[in-house]
Amino acid sequence: MAHLLVNSKPMAHSPNHLQEWQQRRQQAHRHYQRGEVKEYLSLLEENLKSVRGSHNQLHEGHALNDLGLAYLNCQQYQKAIDLFY
Repeated sequence: MAHLLVNSKPMAHSPNHLQEWQQRRQQAHRHYQRGEVKEYLSLLEENLKSVRGSHNQLHEGHALNDLGLAYLNCQQYQKAIDLFY
């Protein structure tokens, strides 16, 4: 189980939250494959919001990378650069 540090104390991250995060990630990929760009970006943005500030650096890193690559694929280069740096 993943753990978060909140106020220097480990706190378990809800298994449901992690499962929902992964499901949104997979669903976003399916939208991308079907050319549904708006839905694709929306789900990835939601995933990033769900892990921001959670101290779960692994999932935050994946979310940033996923969204940055999505912006590159959609030719929104400045948004991609902002996420990668």
